[in-house]
Amino acid sequence: MFETDCNTGADSSRREMTVREFLETVPGVGELVVVTCGGWPTCTVHIDCEDCFRMPADIAHRKVLHSSFGSIKVTTRGPLPMDVPVRFVDC
Repeated sequence: MFETDCNTGADSSRREMTVREFLETVPGVGELVVVTCGGWPTCTVHIDCEDCFRMPADIAHRKVLHSSFGSIKVTTRGPLPMDVPVRFVDC
């Protein structure tokens, strides 16, 4: 599993984790996480408070291969969509 550091742009090696372990330790409260498998979105997770979240069990037990930060466009009531920060986790 690799976590991309947005400040340096380099990958730093970490211990191997399941998606559930990763979500319990890495993202902060209020973060939106998009979980992908082979680059295809499989589910989204919102970290409610500390390590409170729900996700499918089959995805929770997969190994994290890579994670990174980015953004997605979200439609609002306003005239334009807004960019929302998101963490992408590939398993």
